[in-house]
Order: sequence, then C-alpha cells, then structure tokens
Amino acid sequence: FRKYVPLPPPGVENGMISISQDMAKYGEIRVPNCVHAVCCTVFSCVYLLLGRYMAYVGTTKLWDIAGCLPLVLKCGYNIELFGGEPVTDKITDKICNLNPIDPKCWFMKEKIIVAANKKLLDYVRKTITCA
Repeated sequence: FRKYVPLPPPGVENGMISISQDMAKYGEIRVPNCVHAVCCTVFSCVYLLLGRYMAYVGTTKLWDIAGCLPLVLKCGYNIELFGGEPVTDKITDKICNLNPIDPKCWFMKEKIIVAANKKLLDYVRKTITCA
C-alpha cells in the first residue's frame, strides 16, 4: 500500500465551498466563491481530500463525521466547530451533545468547518454567517 497524500487545496480566490442542506436554507453566505450544497458530509470530505473543495461547512451528527473524521485527521486537515473549538478523534460533551434524553443528542454543538489549513478555515469562518 502507498500512503495517500491529498492534493493541494484550491486557493481562497477560486476554491469551491461545500455546505450542508441546512446552511443552504438558513445560513448566509457572502463569498465570491462557488458554493455547492450537498447532503452528505462524507462525500464533501472525500472531495476535500481530492482537492475539489476548499472547505466544508455544515450541521452534523456524530455518525455523519464518523466515516470521514479518521481520514481527514490522518491527512492533516483542520476540523473545528464554528466557534473555534478543535474537533479531534476524542468525542466529548465539549464538541458533541451526548445527553441521551435531549432531542439534539449526537449533534455536534455547533456547525463544523473542515479545511486543509488554518488560513482556509479562518477565511470560511469570517465569510459565512450561521443561523
């Protein structure tokens, strides 16, 4: 087996941002970038690793990111909650609602942003308003 090395991400000025369906319905996006609304976090993260997306922003449940979290972290990409809390391979109540009687159980506490580096992640955070 060969170690997978992700392609370099597109630059800020020409990268496409993938957003979740709820972001398309309720978020505010004021960027010159193209935006692609899809319904699958894993799809978006795979496209990030292939260099086709610059970033992903969305509302996710724990199982939405479980399929891509190990890959994204292994490739050195950044995952943070919208407020800046890093998402790692340690799932705690700091990043995910783990209360079994709460209807929002298993949801991440905030929308997540996934990007290849901190510069792209910060650009997305500054230009997107989450509802």
